[in-house]
Amino acid sequence: MKFINRRTGVILEPRSPIVEDQLHKSAEYTPYDAQKAEDGAEKSLAKMNKAELLEAAQAAGIDVPDDATKAQIIDLIQGKE
Repeated sequence: MKFINRRTGVILEPRSPIVEDQLHKSAEYTPYDAQKAEDGAEKSLAKMNKAELLEAAQAAGIDVPDDATKAQIIDLIQGKE
């Protein structure tokens, strides 16, 4: 199984089941489906516009201030704040 980093878009294919389990548990990585990526469904946070970021934050249950910038929303999603 492959995983994609939500922030950078880097794709990893772990060889170890232990690493695969860690990536499943990580908030920074999501399972990567090549077919969805071809359809444009997979997108890194850096490539999302503000509306897409707000939607992603809302889906994750994250409260975003009205005056938040893209960078601040990305930080909130990544759990930096």
